[in-house]
Amino acid sequence: RVLWVKNGKELLESATSLKNIDLIIMDVQMPVLDGYEAAAAIRESGITIPIIAQSSFVLDEDIDKILAAGCNDFLNKPLNKQELLGKIYPYLLP
Repeated sequence: RVLWVKNGKELLESATSLKNIDLIIMDVQMPVLDGYEAAAAIRESGITIPIIAQSSFVLDEDIDKILAAGCNDFLNKPLNKQELLGKIYPYLLP
């Protein structure tokens, strides 16, 4: 099941209120709260849900910033189906 939200504020609200989220895949450039702010706020609330950020920013310092914000991994845009599946598979194994 997929839950889709429109912005970083909705993501934060969903992550902190819903109990059945297994994985978050989010864009870094979301409106209201960007991905850096949303990931940091999720982590500050004590939530350990795996977060994979997606972005067209691929410089090492951009990826470092994404990981420092609390994301577990990173996907480059445009998304590649094999890469996407390879990134999410380890987080969804029982």
